[in-house]
Amino acid sequence: MPRPDATRLVDIIEAAIHVAAFLESADSFDDFVNDEKSQSSILYQLIVIGEAVAHLSPELTKKYPAVEWDDIRGFRNYVIHEYFGIALHIVWKAATVETPKVREQIERIFKIEFPDLLEFLPQSDD
Repeated sequence: MPRPDATRLVDIIEAAIHVAAFLESADSFDDFVNDEKSQSSILYQLIVIGEAVAHLSPELTKKYPAVEWDDIRGFRNYVIHEYFGIALHIVWKAATVETPKVREQIERIFKIEFPDLLEFLPQSDD
């Protein structure tokens, strides 16, 4: 049985929260480049985000064209298929710039689409 959109959106938000937490130990690009654990952890969460986006319903994604759905899916494919030559500066930008933006967009969508499920909306410990 496929997972519903609400659950997929929660997956995206949780993965974005994890990315932010992992960035605490690699708060500069140089730290990130020299920390394989942070690289692996962040890459995994970015893959989760891309995979969750890939399984959202077309009805939901069409309703919110401002979200760069294709780019998110494309990034996941890039990481999975080009694992041997991933450019860390691209991953760094995805983690530090794009992921917080996507999290904000997804939280907004969740609140609009699933107002009766707000108790399940993940919160970070910030």
